[in-house]
Amino acid sequence: SGSCVSREDGGHSVPAGAALPETGWAVGLESVGPISFGMSLADAEAAAGASLAGRPADACAFVRLPGMPLGTQLMTERGRIVRADVTDGDTSTDRGARLGMTEEEVQALYDHTLEVRPHKYDSAGRYLVLVPDGAADSLRLVFETDGRAITRFRAGILPAVEYVEGCG
Repeated sequence: SGSCVSREDGGHSVPAGAALPETGWAVGLESVGPISFGMSLADAEAAAGASLAGRPADACAFVRLPGMPLGTQLMTERGRIVRADVTDGDTSTDRGARLGMTEEEVQALYDHTLEVRPHKYDSAGRYLVLVPDGAADSLRLVFETDGRAITRFRAGILPAVEYVEGCG
């Protein structure tokens, strides 16, 4: 059961039998689908082949590009994509983690390397955080749990990826 399936979308492998993303919008440490964290909004629109009806005027805003899965959105700060949030739907990470999986299932997908931190608002909940080594040390992948299962997750650039309230 230790066999892996090679993937060409970021160099990660997933355990054989793990659910592969059903859409092209898998969330990784450096990107969501075709959009890399740090990209300008204009470059993100070009990469996704879709345009927003209007550009957000706020310094921080959440947007959804046409064609993105429901329940997945992008956070922008000053015209740059700084994070992606998944709050509903079937969007998975590039390793196959998705909403509803248990903490143990997600830890297993990440070789038990996720840091466990207390949840800011839910005393039973936790954050499982992927903190990479080396060049990508300004990036994080954060899973929120209710103490048992994943309720939402996000990835992006520090410090925005760790804002619990989003733009608030």
